[in-house]
Amino acid sequence: MGRNRRRAARISPVAYDRTADAPVRGGEGARGADGERVVEYDDEAPEQLTGLDYYLDERPPHHG
Repeated sequence: MGRNRRRAARISPVAYDRTADAPVRGGEGARGADGERVVEYDDEAPEQLTGLDYYLDERPPHHG
């Protein structure tokens, strides 16, 4: 015996660009889309560690 409720349909008058929400299909972008992306701000900065070297370097000192 539920009461029928009216629902308001609020439709936005703005057309948003949703192209970034969908994954890239085909082409060069699809192969490395989930890969690691490195942005270098300083040309003279030391090279970043990757893989096991990164995790060993980030490990807290009390983990031996």
